[in-house]
Amino acid sequence: METIFVLTVMAFDGDKPVRGRSRTWGWFPTLAQAEQTVKTNDADIYENGYYNVVVVEEMAWGSLAMAKAEHWYSAVARLDDERCVAGYTVTKIDKPAALQNTVSFGMG
Repeated sequence: METIFVLTVMAFDGDKPVRGRSRTWGWFPTLAQAEQTVKTNDADIYENGYYNVVVVEEMAWGSLAMAKAEHWYSAVARLDDERCVAGYTVTKIDKPAALQNTVSFGMG
Protein backbone atom coordinates (compact mmCIF):
# COMPACT_ATOMS: atom_id res chain seq x y z
CA MET A 1 0.00 0.00 0.00
CA GLU A 2 1.25 3.51 -0.82
CA THR A 3 1.92 6.00 1.98
CA ILE A 4 2.61 9.69 2.40
CA PHE A 5 4.14 11.50 5.37
CA VAL A 6 2.04 14.45 6.56
CA LEU A 7 3.86 17.15 8.54
CA THR A 8 1.87 19.24 11.05
CA VAL A 9 3.30 21.92 13.34
CA MET A 10 1.65 23.06 16.56
CA ALA A 11 2.30 25.29 19.54
CA PHE A 12 2.65 24.05 23.10
CA ASP A 13 2.77 26.07 26.30
CA GLY A 14 4.59 23.77 28.67
CA ASP A 15 2.87 20.39 28.32
CA LYS A 16 -0.42 21.72 26.91
CA PRO A 17 -1.28 22.42 23.26
CA VAL A 18 -2.31 26.00 22.49
CA ARG A 19 -5.83 25.94 21.04
CA GLY A 20 -6.00 27.15 17.44
CA ARG A 21 -2.23 27.09 16.86
CA SER A 22 -1.60 24.18 14.53
CA ARG A 23 -1.01 23.98 10.82
CA THR A 24 -0.49 21.19 8.33
CA TRP A 25 2.65 22.23 6.52
CA GLY A 26 2.81 19.66 3.76
CA TRP A 27 3.27 16.06 2.79
CA PHE A 28 6.28 14.10 1.61
CA PRO A 29 6.84 10.82 -0.22
CA THR A 30 9.36 9.56 2.40
CA LEU A 31 9.94 9.91 6.12
CA ALA A 32 13.52 10.99 5.41
CA GLN A 33 12.32 13.99 3.39
CA ALA A 34 9.82 14.99 6.09
CA GLU A 35 12.49 14.65 8.81
CA GLN A 36 14.90 16.78 6.77
CA THR A 37 12.29 19.56 6.69
CA VAL A 38 11.79 19.23 10.45
CA LYS A 39 15.53 19.31 11.21
CA THR A 40 16.39 22.21 8.88
CA ASN A 41 13.28 24.37 9.42
CA ASP A 42 12.75 24.35 5.68
CA ALA A 43 10.49 27.22 4.57
CA ASP A 44 10.40 28.48 8.20
CA ILE A 45 7.94 25.81 9.37
CA TYR A 46 8.35 27.06 12.96
CA GLU A 47 7.39 30.59 11.87
CA ASN A 48 10.00 32.34 14.00
CA GLY A 49 9.09 30.32 17.11
CA TYR A 50 5.29 30.48 16.76
CA TYR A 51 5.21 26.65 16.53
CA ASN A 52 7.40 24.39 18.68
CA VAL A 53 6.10 20.82 18.27
CA VAL A 54 5.89 18.73 15.10
CA VAL A 55 4.19 15.48 14.22
CA VAL A 56 4.90 13.56 11.03
CA GLU A 57 2.14 11.05 10.37
CA GLU A 58 2.61 8.07 8.08
CA MET A 59 -0.70 7.89 6.22
CA ALA A 60 -2.08 5.41 3.72
CA TRP A 61 -3.48 6.90 0.56
CA GLY A 62 -7.24 7.25 0.36
CA SER A 63 -10.24 8.69 2.14
CA LEU A 64 -10.38 8.82 5.95
CA ALA A 65 -7.07 7.01 6.32
CA MET A 66 -5.67 6.62 9.83
CA ALA A 67 -2.00 7.15 10.64
CA LYS A 68 0.06 3.97 10.59
CA ALA A 69 2.75 5.69 12.67
CA GLU A 70 3.46 9.07 14.30
CA HIS A 71 6.90 10.69 14.65
CA TRP A 72 7.08 13.57 17.17
CA TYR A 73 9.66 16.35 17.56
CA SER A 74 10.26 19.36 19.76
CA ALA A 75 11.82 22.53 18.32
CA VAL A 76 13.40 24.89 20.86
CA ALA A 77 14.42 28.27 19.49
CA ARG A 78 18.03 29.37 19.99
CA LEU A 79 18.27 33.14 20.44
CA ASP A 80 21.13 35.40 19.42
CA ASP A 81 22.51 38.30 21.48
CA GLU A 82 19.62 40.52 20.36
CA ARG A 83 17.04 37.86 21.38
CA CYS A 84 16.19 37.04 17.76
CA VAL A 85 15.74 33.43 16.66
CA ALA A 86 19.10 32.18 15.39
CA GLY A 87 18.09 28.55 14.84
CA TYR A 88 16.40 25.60 16.52
CA THR A 89 17.41 22.59 18.55
CA VAL A 90 15.19 19.80 17.24
CA THR A 91 14.82 16.59 19.22
CA LYS A 92 12.67 13.50 18.80
CA ILE A 93 10.08 13.21 21.60
CA ASP A 94 7.31 10.89 22.71
CA LYS A 95 3.75 11.82 21.82
CA PRO A 96 2.67 14.50 24.34
CA ALA A 97 0.46 13.11 27.12
CA ALA A 98 -2.16 15.80 26.45
CA LEU A 99 -2.69 14.33 22.95
CA GLN A 100 -2.62 10.60 23.74
CA ASN A 101 -6.27 10.15 22.70
CA THR A 102 -6.07 12.40 19.62
CA VAL A 103 -5.45 11.19 16.06
CA SER A 104 -5.38 12.56 12.50
CA PHE A 105 -3.61 15.85 13.13
CA GLY A 106 -2.86 16.60 9.50
CA MET A 107 -5.99 15.26 7.87
CA GLY A 108 -8.48 16.44 10.50
